[in-house]
Amino acid sequence: MPQDEFSFDKRIIDRRLRSGDVTQDEYKRHMNKLKDLIAELDVCDAELLHISKKIPSKVMEEDTF
Repeated sequence: MPQDEFSFDKRIIDRRLRSGDVTQDEYKRHMNKLKDLIAELDVCDAELLHISKKIPSKVMEEDTF
């Protein structure tokens, strides 16, 4: 059935399974074909900073600057 690169996209696979566009067997075969990339994992540390500056809640037109 599905052949395009987005057929098994994590963001939409549940909907595609419910609608029948993708079968459970197709999904399982796809998942089993995926390469384990755990060895290529990069760890990065991130720190979120508090910004005391007020952020506008709506988009302003360019000519108002």
